[in-house]
Amino acid sequence: MSDSMDSYPDIGFTEKSVLQSFLKAMDDLAKNAGIKINVIVRPHPFRGGDAAEAFNYETLNLRKVLHNPVSARGSDPENNYTMEQLLYAADLVVGTFNNPLITAKICGRPVVHYLPGINPKYEFQKFMSDQGLSTRVTQEGMLSVVLEGILGGRIMQKSMDSVHGAIDRVAALL
Repeated sequence: MSDSMDSYPDIGFTEKSVLQSFLKAMDDLAKNAGIKINVIVRPHPFRGGDAAEAFNYETLNLRKVLHNPVSARGSDPENNYTMEQLLYAADLVVGTFNNPLITAKICGRPVVHYLPGINPKYEFQKFMSDQGLSTRVTQEGMLSVVLEGILGGRIMQKSMDSVHGAIDRVAALL
């Protein structure tokens, strides 16, 4: 999951830097494990330029797909999957901060908020890591450790099962 950082010029990273750092960590993980890993990057649906530029980072052990999702403004006909379909298919969802990371957690996926070098004044979605729903990584050197821990089952996160059936519970109250 990526998003543009233009609104936060002092955040401490750019979409390009965070995505390239993530791709490097995933490529190293795949190389060390001797496996190929599929990485789907979902750029912000209306601002994909930054992600596309960062996506050009060369990786030898990753199969990368830049996915422009079905959106309210139309869709890329070659990528006719909804965001939710992609989330349900994922083993792990990594992003900086945005609402789709909450959706990923609701879909039952492990979530990593990757914010290398973030200015401490920004606490985007910190409530998720504070409650054990996601893992917040603010140092580039820790990303590989966290990725290996989550994918290897050594780092566990709480689920958001309580949100399932919420509409039915509200309707019953009415």
